[in-house]
Amino acid sequence: METKLGKLSVIEGGEGTGKNDQTDLLVARLERGGHKVAKADFPRYGESPEGNPASYFIRKYLQKKEFGFVSGYGDAANVNPYGASIAYALDRFDAAFCHEQRPNLWDLVKGGVHIVSNRYTQSNVGFQASKIENCGERIKFIEWLTDLEYRILGIPRPDLVLLLDLDPEIARELKVRQRKEQAISLDAHESDFNIM
Repeated sequence: METKLGKLSVIEGGEGTGKNDQTDLLVARLERGGHKVAKADFPRYGESPEGNPASYFIRKYLQKKEFGFVSGYGDAANVNPYGASIAYALDRFDAAFCHEQRPNLWDLVKGGVHIVSNRYTQSNVGFQASKIENCGERIKFIEWLTDLEYRILGIPRPDLVLLLDLDPEIARELKVRQRKEQAISLDAHESDFNIM
C-alpha cells in the first residue's frame, strides 16, 4: 500500500498575532484526529549563544542580542530585500533537504506526515516586499522570491496558508509583553512598527 503524501499547512500573520498558539492548537487538533503531525517554526533560530547555523545571517540581520548581534547589517528597513530574503530562503532549504537533521521537511511530507508551520515563505514575502514602494517592482520581487524558494531551491510548497489578522496596536502590545516575559529584547523587525 502506497503512503499518501503529507500536507504542509502554514500559519502566517504579523508580530504578536498569535501564530505560535494557533500552530500548537492545529497540531493538537490533527493529533486528536489520528494524523501523523510535525510542527515547524521559521526562522529556526536554535539555542543561544551558538544558534542554528542555517539561521546565522537571519539572526545577524534581525540583530538578535541573545545571539550576540547588536547592529547586524544596520537598520532592517534599509537592508536590501533580495539579500535578506536569500537568508530566510536558505534556512527553509536547509530544513527541507538537510541529511544531518532527519527527518527533514521532504522526508516528513513523503512519509505522510502533516506539517504545521509557524511562518514560511509568505513571511519572507510580507516583510521584505513591504520595503519596496513601487507596485511594479514589488510584484517583480514577489515573483522572483516565490520562484527562488519553490522552483530553484525546491522547498515544499504549502497546501494551505492561514493568515491571522489582528489590529496592529493590539499585536504590538502583545509582542512587547511576550518579549518582556521571556526577558528577550525585541529584534529589528519587532521594534520597527513600520515593518512589524
